[in-house]
Amino acid sequence: MRLWAGLCQLVLAAAALGQAAGPAADRAYAGWSVLEVTSPAALVHAEGWGRPGHVTFLSFDRQKGSTILAVSQEELPHFAQKLTDGGLTFGVQSRDLSQVLVSPLPYAQLGELPKGVATFDRYMKYEEIISYIEELPNNYPDQVHLEELGRSDEDRPIYLLTINKNNSTRKNEKNVIFIEGGAHAREWVSPASALYLVERLLESPSLLRNAEWRLVPLLNPDGYVYSWNHDRLWRKNRAPSSDPDCYGVDLNRNFAYHWGEVGSSSEPCSFIYQGPQPFSEPETQALRDAVLEVQDRTKAYLSLHSYGQVFLYPWGYTRTVNHSRTAELVKMAEGMARRIKAANGTDYTISGSTSAFLIAGASDDWVASLGVPYVYTMELRDTGRSAFHLPEELIVATGEDLWAAMKYLGRQLEKKKKKRRRN
Repeated sequence: MRLWAGLCQLVLAAAALGQAAGPAADRAYAGWSVLEVTSPAALVHAEGWGRPGHVTFLSFDRQKGSTILAVSQEELPHFAQKLTDGGLTFGVQSRDLSQVLVSPLPYAQLGELPKGVATFDRYMKYEEIISYIEELPNNYPDQVHLEELGRSDEDRPIYLLTINKNNSTRKNEKNVIFIEGGAHAREWVSPASALYLVERLLESPSLLRNAEWRLVPLLNPDGYVYSWNHDRLWRKNRAPSSDPDCYGVDLNRNFAYHWGEVGSSSEPCSFIYQGPQPFSEPETQALRDAVLEVQDRTKAYLSLHSYGQVFLYPWGYTRTVNHSRTAELVKMAEGMARRIKAANGTDYTISGSTSAFLIAGASDDWVASLGVPYVYTMELRDTGRSAFHLPEELIVATGEDLWAAMKYLGRQLEKKKKKRRRN
């Protein structure tokens, strides 16, 4: 553990640091410290020991068994003392979170892209994402179908893209691969990677021949907009709660499988607030209905998040019950990780119910409970050096990680289907 005197110096140094430039200027996190606490229980303690709005959860380091938290300059002495009194050891990863979140691009001066055009040289604004999605059926009428699944609390559309080769006679026989992105607002590389995958799929008719790809690229549009305009680290949606000062539900705690259990909170101010009941949110309701519509044909489901570079497989809510298909899930994940390593040199690990970090009410466990064979959460790049603002020059590389994994997954599912037909 770092000495208390060192932490006092940290507080003084942080006070002298300036504001960071970036898309979300209202809250730039100047002077916030990033702490690595060597306990998975730190997430629970962060809720009770820190004042609301002064401590935020960033991520888990599953290899080290530690929790990464950000603490405001004002809260740091009190919170560090609480950790010490609680017997939790910790270290300091960053002395100023705003410097980690800095983007070299002048987002405020950037004009919008032409209608229907995507870029992966930078993160796209919400309006650009929607423009691109809405033009896809016009640009690829034989391959793309666009459906509005519902509207968010702030009346933004939640879109489903279905990408399929023009072969209507076999459409209902095809395996479905379902991908969900953008559940957590601050994880900008998640919707960016989902849209990158769309581009690559449209260039690869062979992967459309025997599979139907369904993607919800941006499940949480309200939160995404808020993370651009107000708070770069906003995680939840923007639904009002029973507390007039607290907004938002963590969508990845709102699914009806072991809802309200470990790794979630019933407190509306919590950054892992589970909501008043399962599927209370229009976003999770929309995704639920879209999944149930093709439940019998869905052979794989992927929930895209960041960060960590890890494939997580069910169950996430318990360590005492193994998934009945654990060996197959691990084998497929190992294959995807090998393909990523071979293509891009990036290491992805694999973790399941033996993980120290348990989460209930997540989309992956709910989908797996429906009997979908291959279900994963894919934590994209990086391993924490850039928090949630992965440098723009790594967007394409991260998209390529996903592309390498999905090529392998799609082809393996095709082989399995052919083998079943022969038998």
